Amino acid sequence: MNKANQELQILIEKLDSIVDEMKQVLVSTQSVSSNKKKDCFFLSTRMGLDAKTRIMVKIDKYKKLRADTNHPRNSELEVSSLMDIFATTEILVKKISEGKDSSEYADKGFFNRFSDISHKVERLIA
Repeated sequence: MNKANQELQILIEKLDSIVDEMKQVLVSTQSVSSNKKKDCFFLSTRMGLDAKTRIMVKIDKYKKLRADTNHPRNSELEVSSLMDIFATTEILVKKISEGKDSSEYADKGFFNRFSDISHKVERLIA
């Protein structure tokens, strides 16, 4: 394994704990809605899965990819998977922040937790 690939694998290993933290935030966050129906930003026309569930599935697939020791490390696939998780989560957080119930999510610390995660990622990449 060349030096650049080793450094990438070290970064990916450090990002694993951040992915775990993101999953924990999503698992512990309940949907907030004034009328007790699912908010439109949680719904997806693709496969009928809500955004939160899609992110959880992507995280689980990423973890399986990382745990697969029968195949040599495929850094490109791991990075692509991480980018997809981060991008999808960013879209979800943005939609929630623009929603009518964003203050309730803020009161529950949802945005603060993702802000902390964002700062951790920035420090790792810098």
